[in-house]
This record gives sequence, C-alpha cells and structure tokens, in this order.
Amino acid sequence: MYRQKIWMRGRELTHAWEQINRGQILQDVARIRTESAGPADRPGLGRWALSVPFEDHAELIRKYPDLAAPDARIRSAAWLKFMRSSESEPYRMRDRL
Repeated sequence: MYRQKIWMRGRELTHAWEQINRGQILQDVARIRTESAGPADRPGLGRWALSVPFEDHAELIRKYPDLAAPDARIRSAAWLKFMRSSESEPYRMRDRL
C-alpha cells in the first residue's frame, strides 16, 4: 500500500512515503464497516477506529495542527474531536465509535 522513495541530497539520505492506491483503502474501509466481524469488532486491548490514507493524514495535520501536537493530551483531545465529527466518516472502521 505504501512505497518508499529514497534519494540523496549531497551527503544526506532523504526519503518520503508515497501511497499507491488511496481509493482502494477507502473502499476497503467502507466494506469492513458493513461486515459484522471486521477488524474493529474483534476483541483485544483496543479497537481499530480509523484507517486514514497517508496523503489524507498529511492534509488533516495541515488542516488541524493539534492532531500532531507534541502534548499528548492536546493531541488525544484533537483526535477524539475529529473522530466524533462527520468529517471522519470515510475513515471509520465502524459505524459507531
């Protein structure tokens, strides 16, 4: 799903992640949301709540900087607020969070 691009800038090695098929990820999330035993419904220590494609994640961080805040409390509060918003619907692994 991801491809890493690596190049040299002088003596510095630089890399970037590139997502190959964003549309397929969003289709898979929609399919999993409709299945009764998707990964989000399996028991465990936590629940898989969102699946955000790489480019979308970068755009969300630009739009809502608190999602990447260094303070964990601010960052967690921002993600909870985003998860409860209708904007998170395409990324939700379950209908209800």
